[in-house]
Amino acid sequence: MPKRMFSLEGEKEKRLEVSWSLSWNLSWKNIQIFVDGNQIGIIPDKKTFLLGQTFTLPNGSKLIIKLLQYPSYGLHVSLNGLPLPESDDNPVNRYKNIYITIYGFAIINLLYGIFSILFKVQFINWKEGNIAYIIICIIFLLLGYFVQRKSSTALLIAIYFLFIGSIVGFCLTSMGYINNLGWAAIQVLFLINIIRDYNAMKMIKKSEK
Repeated sequence: MPKRMFSLEGEKEKRLEVSWSLSWNLSWKNIQIFVDGNQIGIIPDKKTFLLGQTFTLPNGSKLIIKLLQYPSYGLHVSLNGLPLPESDDNPVNRYKNIYITIYGFAIINLLYGIFSILFKVQFINWKEGNIAYIIICIIFLLLGYFVQRKSSTALLIAIYFLFIGSIVGFCLTSMGYINNLGWAAIQVLFLINIIRDYNAMKMIKKSEK
């Protein structure tokens, strides 16, 4: 049974546990909530989980647990209206997701480039075209580095490159210049993931002032 552990407000020890089961169609069910090993509540199914449930802790604090849908699933867990540190919609975690996504895109391009060079696979139909994957990898490693250091300019450049790259990728694939439709589709998914958490950096920078 999958589970997630969370630390309550102002505490380092992870005392809150959220566990769940998955049905045959990968739908969430039987979501159980424990504090210090004692069950404080249960959410029966995915529909209820998406709406969110409120539980009262022994000290009177209000705990809200909700399933998030971005394009991927996540957990919202807040105490008295404030997201817990491990909550997936906590600005710190959303900000980490941005630069991890950028690094991930760089690594995927690196793998494409290495694979095409070692195994002589032509993803791009022009001479030495597959070296472009290595160049894109280097660019996004640099962008990820600066985004990790809270550069708004680097984040905008990454979004711009992914947006243009997605359009160009689909156009070149339809024209037969690229034999890799998956690469263009991956750019769209990574772009959506970054835009979803775009405001997280602003929220963190604002809180640091």
